[in-house]
Amino acid sequence: MLTTFLKNQYTELIESLQAHGNAVNEGSIIFITNSLGEIIYADEKLIEISNFSAEGFKEKNFENLISNQKPGLAKNEIWKAFKSGKYWHGELRQKTKDNNYYWLHSFIMPVRNEKNEIVQYLAISSDITDKKENENQIERLQQEIKIREELLRT
Repeated sequence: MLTTFLKNQYTELIESLQAHGNAVNEGSIIFITNSLGEIIYADEKLIEISNFSAEGFKEKNFENLISNQKPGLAKNEIWKAFKSGKYWHGELRQKTKDNNYYWLHSFIMPVRNEKNEIVQYLAISSDITDKKENENQIERLQQEIKIREELLRT
């Protein structure tokens, strides 16, 4: 009787964990690098929005992904956090294979082994390209309104 109860509890726990994992996978973009920053895994969503193949990603490293930021902005923050063993979160502008841009809001954390050494970095991200494009459009419209208001005053 106890064995059946434990098996049922175990089954429910596994199903719950699978459901949570599916929810994270469905709503997130995930990539993993080794400790050197070489990309060892990119999920299907990242492959789709970037237009790179899975093999194309394996030829890149994290340095390539963060090189499209404003000079020194996020890049230094990210590496500083990584070297201190901390996590980083923020917005990253990425370049697609065909030289367009997409934006990710990312949470990147170190993954440690049993000796507490960093062996990988795990990034869980969401695509915020539409949000950033809307923000840019609003900014352009505000500038246009300001110019027109100045013309009306003269």
